[in-house]
Amino acid sequence: MGKSSLLNALAGRRNLARTSRTPGKTQALNVFNLDDRAYFVDLPGYGYARAPRTVRQALSRLICAYFDARRPAGVAWLLDLRRDPSPEDLAMGALLAQRSLPVLLTLTKADKIPRGRRRQRTEAILQALGMSPAAAHVVLTSARTGEGIPTLRAALQRLLDQHTPGPETSAAARRGRRLSTLLIGLATTAALATSPAPAPAQDTTQAAANLALPPPGYGTLRQEQVAIRLRTGTFLLRVLPLDERVIRLLAPDSYAALHRAAESAAGEVAQATARLGIQAPTLFLVTFFGLQDRARFVPDDVTITSRNRFFRPVAILPITPRWSEQILSQRETASAVYVYEEGIALFEPIAVSYGGTTSTDWEGILPTLDRERAAVLARAARNP
Repeated sequence: MGKSSLLNALAGRRNLARTSRTPGKTQALNVFNLDDRAYFVDLPGYGYARAPRTVRQALSRLICAYFDARRPAGVAWLLDLRRDPSPEDLAMGALLAQRSLPVLLTLTKADKIPRGRRRQRTEAILQALGMSPAAAHVVLTSARTGEGIPTLRAALQRLLDQHTPGPETSAAARRGRRLSTLLIGLATTAALATSPAPAPAQDTTQAAANLALPPPGYGTLRQEQVAIRLRTGTFLLRVLPLDERVIRLLAPDSYAALHRAAESAAGEVAQATARLGIQAPTLFLVTFFGLQDRARFVPDDVTITSRNRFFRPVAILPITPRWSEQILSQRETASAVYVYEEGIALFEPIAVSYGGTTSTDWEGILPTLDRERAAVLARAARNP
């Protein structure tokens, strides 16, 4: 996307930010002080999607922690004029809208598009993003030719001038010293804030999903696509997370059914976790399916391994009436809500075990959740 090149062009300095031919080289917050008038903070771009999952999760935490800890004056969102917005672009747009951030849409590589086609390309991008041409603030730029750079500087300055410093502003800034931050990156975004340095990201186990809680009603996944399965000689076992950040990605009917299951168990879950001092339990819907008559199962043997920690259920809340018999006829099902203590990193690979059988299906399901989350946010952005 050339955000480092654009940053250099904005600063009027050739080597302020290092450029690379490989997208995603930025994997940290890089802060550049421009004579105490502004700080350029280079964030990871969309290229980090090619990095290993653990790296992507750490970068997601970093990005979200910055936006949660600072109130930017605005966001300069860098998109390639030559290309239609990707699902990741649409998800980022939904994230920025969710935080009510002023957005300056910065369309790069303008020199690669003939002047007669630029308006058409701009309108196509705005339509894909669900942005009104009349309300959108758009600047076409080229770091190579310098086109649009003065206009972009002026637009960024207006964002700074309009910004009301928040309580985190430094004492020097309150005395009149202009300390502002320009973030370049965030998957081709740039933002402005009034603090000289970002707070460190807090390590959470729900990294990927912290980007945004998906709105209900826009998912398309089936339960089978997010369920972890094990097979023994006598029954099938299906384990399905009841976390809202997962089930909101399901088709509306499936979401409603699982949401009701979690809600109906909420009182018993609260009682059980209060007794044990558990503040943030992880819930799963566990179903046994008989493959033959008199198939026996042991409820307590459904265990989860996450980050090398071993979890047993701390409470089991039956849904089907014959659960306590622990015996299944052929094709009979028995279901319950399982409660595990906090610490399961649901958006990282986990293993589910029963007896001597283990399933690592969840690692293969995570990319499906990532794609659907981006699609859900994009659908919601187009239909507010």
